[in-house]
Amino acid sequence: KAKRVGGQALREKKIEYIWDEVNMELKNIETELLKLSSKEKALIVSKLLESLEGEDSTDIENLWIDEAVKRYSQIINNKNLLFEAAEVIKEAKAKYK
Repeated sequence: KAKRVGGQALREKKIEYIWDEVNMELKNIETELLKLSSKEKALIVSKLLESLEGEDSTDIENLWIDEAVKRYSQIINNKNLLFEAAEVIKEAKAKYK
Protein backbone atom coordinates (compact mmCIF):
# COMPACT_ATOMS: atom_id res chain seq x y z
CA LYS A 1 0.00 0.00 0.00
CA ALA A 2 1.25 3.44 -0.83
CA LYS A 3 1.68 5.86 2.05
CA ARG A 4 -1.15 8.33 2.44
CA VAL A 5 -0.52 12.03 2.42
CA GLY A 6 -0.67 13.36 6.00
CA GLY A 7 -4.05 15.10 5.74
CA GLN A 8 -5.71 12.10 4.05
CA ALA A 9 -4.40 9.67 6.67
CA LEU A 10 -5.64 11.96 9.45
CA ARG A 11 -9.12 12.17 7.86
CA GLU A 12 -9.25 8.37 7.55
CA LYS A 13 -8.25 7.94 11.22
CA LYS A 14 -10.92 10.43 12.26
CA ILE A 15 -13.57 8.57 10.23
CA GLU A 16 -12.41 5.26 11.76
CA TYR A 17 -12.63 6.76 15.25
CA ILE A 18 -16.14 8.15 14.61
CA TRP A 19 -17.25 4.79 13.21
CA ASP A 20 -15.93 3.01 16.32
CA GLU A 21 -17.82 5.48 18.51
CA VAL A 22 -21.03 4.90 16.56
CA ASN A 23 -20.62 1.13 16.88
CA MET A 24 -20.09 1.42 20.64
CA GLU A 25 -23.18 3.63 20.96
CA LEU A 26 -25.24 1.10 18.98
CA LYS A 27 -24.02 -1.69 21.28
CA ASN A 28 -25.03 0.38 24.31
CA ILE A 29 -28.46 1.03 22.81
CA GLU A 30 -28.88 -2.67 22.08
CA THR A 31 -27.90 -3.58 25.64
CA GLU A 32 -30.46 -1.15 27.05
CA LEU A 33 -33.20 -2.28 24.64
CA LEU A 34 -32.71 -5.90 25.65
CA LYS A 35 -33.43 -4.94 29.25
CA LEU A 36 -36.94 -3.74 28.33
CA SER A 37 -40.10 -5.74 28.94
CA SER A 38 -41.74 -7.51 26.01
CA LYS A 39 -44.42 -4.84 25.86
CA GLU A 40 -41.84 -2.04 25.75
CA LYS A 41 -39.85 -3.87 23.07
CA ALA A 42 -43.00 -4.30 20.98
CA LEU A 43 -43.70 -0.58 21.23
CA ILE A 44 -40.15 0.25 20.09
CA VAL A 45 -40.39 -2.21 17.18
CA SER A 46 -43.72 -0.71 16.17
CA LYS A 47 -42.25 2.79 16.15
CA LEU A 48 -39.20 1.67 14.16
CA LEU A 49 -41.29 -0.15 11.57
CA GLU A 50 -43.55 2.85 11.30
CA SER A 51 -40.54 5.05 10.58
CA LEU A 52 -39.30 2.65 7.88
CA GLU A 53 -42.63 2.42 6.14
CA GLY A 54 -42.96 6.17 5.84
CA GLU A 55 -46.72 6.03 6.36
CA ASP A 56 -48.73 7.68 9.05
CA SER A 57 -49.42 5.24 11.89
CA THR A 58 -53.15 5.89 11.46
CA ASP A 59 -52.91 4.67 7.86
CA ILE A 60 -51.09 1.53 8.94
CA GLU A 61 -53.57 0.89 11.73
CA ASN A 62 -56.48 1.33 9.32
CA LEU A 63 -54.89 -1.12 6.88
CA TRP A 64 -54.60 -3.72 9.67
CA ILE A 65 -58.20 -3.12 10.72
CA ASP A 66 -59.35 -3.57 7.11
CA GLU A 67 -57.35 -6.80 6.85
CA ALA A 68 -58.78 -8.11 10.13
CA VAL A 69 -62.35 -7.35 9.00
CA LYS A 70 -61.69 -9.05 5.66
CA ARG A 71 -60.30 -12.17 7.36
CA TYR A 72 -63.17 -12.26 9.85
CA SER A 73 -65.67 -12.09 7.00
CA GLN A 74 -63.90 -14.92 5.20
CA ILE A 75 -64.05 -17.08 8.32
CA ILE A 76 -67.73 -16.30 8.96
CA ASN A 77 -68.67 -17.04 5.35
CA ASN A 78 -66.52 -20.14 4.93
CA LYS A 79 -66.19 -22.33 8.03
CA ASN A 80 -63.72 -24.53 6.10
CA LEU A 81 -61.05 -21.91 6.77
CA LEU A 82 -60.91 -22.93 10.43
CA PHE A 83 -58.80 -25.89 11.56
CA GLU A 84 -58.23 -27.49 14.92
CA ALA A 85 -54.70 -26.73 16.16
CA ALA A 86 -54.06 -30.37 17.09
CA GLU A 87 -54.97 -31.48 13.56
CA VAL A 88 -52.70 -28.87 11.96
CA ILE A 89 -49.78 -29.94 14.16
CA LYS A 90 -50.43 -33.62 13.42
CA GLU A 91 -50.45 -32.98 9.65
CA ALA A 92 -47.32 -30.83 9.81
CA LYS A 93 -45.42 -33.49 11.79
CA ALA A 94 -46.49 -36.16 9.30
CA LYS A 95 -45.46 -34.03 6.35
CA TYR A 96 -41.99 -33.21 7.67
CA LYS A 97 -40.94 -36.60 9.11
